[in-house]
Amino acid sequence: MRFLLSYLLFVSLLSSGQQNKTSIDFILSIPEPASQQYHVEVNASGFKEEVLEFKMPVWTPGYYQILDYGKYVSGFKAMNENGQELKWQQTNKNTWAVAKKKEREYRYQLSVESHYSFCC
Repeated sequence: MRFLLSYLLFVSLLSSGQQNKTSIDFILSIPEPASQQYHVEVNASGFKEEVLEFKMPVWTPGYYQILDYGKYVSGFKAMNENGQELKWQQTNKNTWAVAKKKEREYRYQLSVESHYSFCC
């Protein structure tokens, strides 16, 4: 359960000097539970920066070891409000930089594979 909760909280959009209203919404789905693949969609709006960073944690509070969740990510996409894909680049093992232009709203989609048991 700790692993699942960390994914609900894993996104950090970094920006400086934000003075407008920003919004970040998460949608987490598990289309095929046996595959242990989670589909994550992040909808964000109100950010004025030209490049935003999408980050995942490398550790979980209370677990005190590097787990490198970023290596389990596949199918990363960034889109504007019209569904057009935006350019992005993985800048390190847990960070994706998305170049946006004048989009007011945009969305990230990705899948995360779990190698951890959530049961007893």
